[in-house]
Amino acid sequence: MPARLAVAFFLECAYALFTRTWLRAHFSGVELELWITGWRVASAAVYWLLFRDLLSAAARNREAALAPVPAPAPRSRLWLAAGIVTLMMVPLLFYGGYPENSFYRVVFALTSVVVAVREEVFYRGVIQSLLAKRFGFAVALVASNIIFVLYHYGAQPLHLVGITEIFAIGCVLGLIYRATGTLLAPIALHAAYDAMWSLGPIITPLPDIARIPFHLLGATLVLVGGSADIRTRA
Repeated sequence: MPARLAVAFFLECAYALFTRTWLRAHFSGVELELWITGWRVASAAVYWLLFRDLLSAAARNREAALAPVPAPAPRSRLWLAAGIVTLMMVPLLFYGGYPENSFYRVVFALTSVVVAVREEVFYRGVIQSLLAKRFGFAVALVASNIIFVLYHYGAQPLHLVGITEIFAIGCVLGLIYRATGTLLAPIALHAAYDAMWSLGPIITPLPDIARIPFHLLGATLVLVGGSADIRTRA
């Protein structure tokens, strides 16, 4: 496993460097997005091949534990839903910097699915899972999302708002993965969140600094809503 993890980190660094330097120097707009998406698909396939035993074992464990695990209480589901709704409001209330070109926005919305699959397989399915086995879930959640933030260097501005957003969203996705035991849930939420940036803002955009309380509140509500189920599965 250590050797495979080292290979994966090398590939991840190479992917980030290649897509954020050479590709950006030679392509732009929709063409750039499609080229990057091709590399996303390729790297996601490599990560699945490298760690299919880990990911398959996690799925089997979820199925084995599914029957005896009680359903979350209605109040927990309410907190969880409130947190997700709070987070999903962000792309609709703030300007994401995307051009008005509707075709580009459609392409971005569609490629968000590939982004979600790639990042959730590696950062939640592999990194968070391996760290949780060694150090416990709390350390794994924080550490994996520090790595997740660093991964976005060069792709998104890492100022206070950007760091808060990436870290908070990553923690929410990690909590949902832990609570549900399946990558399908964080993949769906991740893809929807990214894709919704192509729809907004639906009103006059709010100032960027106001995104921070949305992300912190959403993450807190998800933590409260998912904590009981997380403890049950621990």
